[in-house]
Amino acid sequence: MSNGMASAVCINKSKKEILLVLNADPKKPLGFWGLPGGKMKNKETAEIGVIRELYQETNQEGKVLKYRMKIPKIGSDGEYIHHFIAAKIVSREKELKNYEDSKAIPKWIPLHEIIAGRIKMFRGHILGLIMILEKMAEEKETDKNGIRIFSDGSFLAMEMLVELKNAFYFK
Repeated sequence: MSNGMASAVCINKSKKEILLVLNADPKKPLGFWGLPGGKMKNKETAEIGVIRELYQETNQEGKVLKYRMKIPKIGSDGEYIHHFIAAKIVSREKELKNYEDSKAIPKWIPLHEIIAGRIKMFRGHILGLIMILEKMAEEKETDKNGIRIFSDGSFLAMEMLVELKNAFYFK
């Protein structure tokens, strides 16, 4: 089994935007967008790998959040685990740019562009995004009396999740 892959799921819930990177790798379908990420280096944890890849592909510093999912996959190098990890951008003041490949453009993409099919996204990355949104929507916050309350964050995650599932699961 190889070291695996790690992809950052960065969501601006208030604007309903996802941070994506345009694929420039000729071995993969050109014109498709994916979550920032890539292969993990030897003995690198998924958390360290996702923050490194996020910076290399977008010029953004991130902080790992508690939401994460693992999907087993089979690639040209054999079996591996693809880690999807929610990350928060520390500061959005830095320009988006890719240090690895200038053709692999990073951009905040509105969710409605993905749903409408104007932005093509890798299926595995859509699945990872949906799984992270499910985790976010399940967030249980309680008041001082232990009564469950819905935060704006979990409500917006649920709204985005429903829109994505309707677009990709029920066609």
